[in-house]
Amino acid sequence: MRKDNNFLLAMVITMLIVFTYPVIMKQFFPQYFSVQKQAEVAEEIILPETQVVNKSEFIREAAIVMPSSKKTYILESRRLRVLVSGPEAEIRKIEISDFPEPESDAPTVIMDADNTFNGVFCDGGLSQGATLQHVAEKEQEINFYYKKGDLQISKQIKLREEQHAIDLVVSIKNDSAETALLRYDITGATGLIKTADMESRYSNAVLISNDKSFIKGIGSLREKKIVEGVVGISGVRLRYFSLILAPVSGISEEGYCFGQLISKNNNSTVEVGINTGELIIPANSSAEQKYVLYAGPNDVNEMTALGVGIERARGKGIFLAFSDLLLFLLRLIYKIFKNYGLAVIGLSLFINVFLSPLTFKSLKSIKEMQELQPIIEDIRAKYKDDPQRLNKEIMELYKKHKVNPAGGCLPMLFQMPVFFSLYGVLMQAHELRGASFLWMKNLAAPDSFLTLSAKIPFIGSSINLLPILMIVLTFVQQAITNPGQLV
Repeated sequence: MRKDNNFLLAMVITMLIVFTYPVIMKQFFPQYFSVQKQAEVAEEIILPETQVVNKSEFIREAAIVMPSSKKTYILESRRLRVLVSGPEAEIRKIEISDFPEPESDAPTVIMDADNTFNGVFCDGGLSQGATLQHVAEKEQEINFYYKKGDLQISKQIKLREEQHAIDLVVSIKNDSAETALLRYDITGATGLIKTADMESRYSNAVLISNDKSFIKGIGSLREKKIVEGVVGISGVRLRYFSLILAPVSGISEEGYCFGQLISKNNNSTVEVGINTGELIIPANSSAEQKYVLYAGPNDVNEMTALGVGIERARGKGIFLAFSDLLLFLLRLIYKIFKNYGLAVIGLSLFINVFLSPLTFKSLKSIKEMQELQPIIEDIRAKYKDDPQRLNKEIMELYKKHKVNPAGGCLPMLFQMPVFFSLYGVLMQAHELRGASFLWMKNLAAPDSFLTLSAKIPFIGSSINLLPILMIVLTFVQQAITNPGQLV
C-alpha cells in the first residue's frame, strides 16, 4: 500500500512539473515566449509594375543600363539567390539555394521585404533625392551610380560564389570645394519570414559592439534599441540561419548598432542595422564604406571563415562550448553511418557511456539510501518529539554506513551542462533539418506517425510515436533499476 502511495505521489509531482515548467520558464526567460506578431511580414512580395532581369541576361563585362521607373534584378551564385530593386539598390529577397525547405524542396527564403518597408542595404537617406545615372551589371554583381548635388554616389552588391556572403560597398566622391559631413544608417536585416511558434522562439536580434552586446528575442525591439561603441555586427539570428551585417572598413568610431520594430499600414517588420557615424569627406576627395552581409547557416566554421566576427552572433558560454563539441561528434558519427538518425542514436550512446560512472555513482547512492530507509523510519518514530536528537541520530547513521544523502543528486548535477548542450544541438543543428530516419521525414520536426482528421485537446492533430516510446522505456527502466516499485 505504501509503495502504491509513493507511486501516485511521484505521478502527481511529475504532472505538476510538466504543467508549471512553461510558466516558470516564461517568468525567467520571457524573450523565448515573446509574441512575434510584430516581426511577421507578408507571405509573398508582389512588386507593382516591375521588370525582372534573369541571370541568363547577365554578361561578364559590365553593361551600362539607363535607369527606368521601377526595375528588379536577380543575382545568383551557388549559395544564394538575391532580388535587388532599383532605383533604390536595396535587397528585397534572399534565398539560400543549397538549403532547401524540407517540405517543398524549394530554396529557403531567409528574408522577403514588402515594398512598404526598407530593404536590406537601404542607406537611410544618403541617396534620397539623388538622381540615378546608370546601372552597371556583371555576373553576380550590380552597381548603381547616383548624382546628388556635388556628390557622386555608387552602391555595389556582389555575391561570393563559395560562401553565403554578399559584399556591399558604398562609395562617395565629393566634387565640391567644401568639406562634406555625412551620417546615415545601413539596414542589415529586415523582412523576416513568418515562422512557426517553435522557430520564433529562437529568433534573436543581435547588436554587438567591441565592448557591449545585445542578443535578445525580436519582441524586445518594440522600443528602439541602440548599442553604442565601435561597431561589431548587427543582424538577426534565427533557429538555423542568420542574417548579419558586419562593417569591413570606412565606419566612424562614433557609429552604433540599432534595432527596432516598425509598423506601417497594419503590418510590421523588424529593422536592424548600423549607423555609420559622422563621415568627413574633404573637398575633391572620396570615401568608401565596405560591409559583408552574411545570409547562411549558424555554422561556426563558415561564420569564422569570413574574418569579421560574425560568429559572435551565436553567443558565448560553457553551454555553447559543449554544444560545439557535441556537434563535432555528431558530424563525425554521421561520416560513419551516413544517416543523421543513426548519428543521433550513436551520439546518445556515447554520452551515456561517457557519463556512466556518474550515473552508476548516483544509482549506488540511491540504493544505499533505500536500504537505510527502514532504519531511518524507526529513528523518526523513536525521536519524533525530539527534532535535534532525530537529526543527530540520522547523521550518525549516514556517517556509520558512509552514505552521502546528496550522493544521488550531485552526480546528476554534473551531467546537466551536457544534457542542456545536447538539447541545444538537437534543437538548432541545421544538419537535422530535412534529414530523414525510418518513418520520420524531418528530424527537426515532430515525428508525426499518424495525422488525425481533427484536433484533439492536449494531443493536437497528430500522433507522435517517439514520446509514447519514451514513456514506455521510462517505465521499463524504472522497473529494472527499482524492482517492485511499480507493482
